[in-house]
Amino acid sequence: MFCPFDEFREVDDILNDLDHTFRIGINGFGSLGRAIFCSSLNWPHICVAAVNDPFVDAKQTVELLRDDIYRDSTAGFDIDAVSSEELIVRNANENTSMTISFISEIEPENISWKSPGVLHIIECSGVFNTFTEASRHLHIGRTHNQELEFRRKHGIRIWDEGGAMKVLIASPSSSGVPTFDPGVNERDCKFQDHVVGCALPKHSEKESDLHWDLENYSRQVLKLLNVVLARDGSLANYLVSLESGRGPSYGEKVPFLEHLEYILASNIEGSEPRDTSDDDLIEIVNGPSFIDDPGPCGCCQGQRLWRRVSDN
Repeated sequence: MFCPFDEFREVDDILNDLDHTFRIGINGFGSLGRAIFCSSLNWPHICVAAVNDPFVDAKQTVELLRDDIYRDSTAGFDIDAVSSEELIVRNANENTSMTISFISEIEPENISWKSPGVLHIIECSGVFNTFTEASRHLHIGRTHNQELEFRRKHGIRIWDEGGAMKVLIASPSSSGVPTFDPGVNERDCKFQDHVVGCALPKHSEKESDLHWDLENYSRQVLKLLNVVLARDGSLANYLVSLESGRGPSYGEKVPFLEHLEYILASNIEGSEPRDTSDDDLIEIVNGPSFIDDPGPCGCCQGQRLWRRVSDN
């Protein structure tokens, strides 16, 4: 019998199996940020849920997106501003809609990415493109006891407020940022890399060269983001399957999100140390065979993982 997992597992196949839409944030809504946003409208598994730019609001965005360079990407979508802080995008063909929150903070530490449910952000401002500066977007790590104390004092979970869990820099980044080139070495991007950069096109040696090739570069950024999401999402899904004692539970959104938040937070300095068994899972999803080697069929995927973990 034919099994789709008998062939090479591509990133898109992994994301299709996860059947989850990841909520993404964009920091900086200039020409690059808008190009990535427009490309994402036709990109499965990704939904831009929040934009931060102190100089552009939702109403101004509607006017900016009428530019000819975005016309092809936005065809079939109705984009309107509900207010200066909220944009709504309607897909006329599928009769669906999504709402994007607009934030106007200057300092990354003041952005509450978690409020709209954002865990991954794309840094497009060109300002926070070093490892240290980009890390200012990240959630502040806390131990379990600190989490309980925070909840007791404030009545909410830490997860309900705070920064993102991972940052992808979509502009020239400093030498201290792991940088990957989709189509060349994107599979070298590991789960532990919580700040990464997307390489510029070969013909573009500086950011000013991107003005005529924004559409192609935005697709490169989203390709790299897909690799990040495939590793992160699969790891969270495996944690769900191990906890429940059955095969991977694709489509179970609530436990999936809880486990995604947990495993991503374990990367952040100051957080509760993760279990050694989690490190075994991370080793699996980081391996090159996870993405581009033949894998098991869907019915025995969880069993294979159980054997792998128990053998270590």
